[in-house]
Order: sequence, then structure tokens, then C-alpha cells
Amino acid sequence: MRNGVISIILGGVGGQGLRVASRILGEASVRAGFDVKIRESHGLAQRE
Repeated sequence: MRNGVISIILGGVGGQGLRVASRILGEASVRAGFDVKIRESHGLAQRE
């Protein structure tokens, strides 16, 4: 932790796992009093 900032980066490919994990982590962090920012980035791959 530097300057009171905690950065957590989750990365992965495919399914919904990261979306669910980031939502759970984000909601828990907000409840703990942290300011939370979540960003999704989509590549060129498509789900079938």
C-alpha cells in the first residue's frame, strides 16, 4: 500500500468468473468503507 491506495488487478479469459469475482470483491470493499472503481475491458474475442 502506497499513499493509502490499494490496487487489485484481476485478469482472465473467457466466462463470467472474473465478472462475478470483481463484483463480490467490490461489494465487500465498499461495505468495508473503501472507494471502489471497477473497469471492464473487452478484447476482440467473442463468446459462442
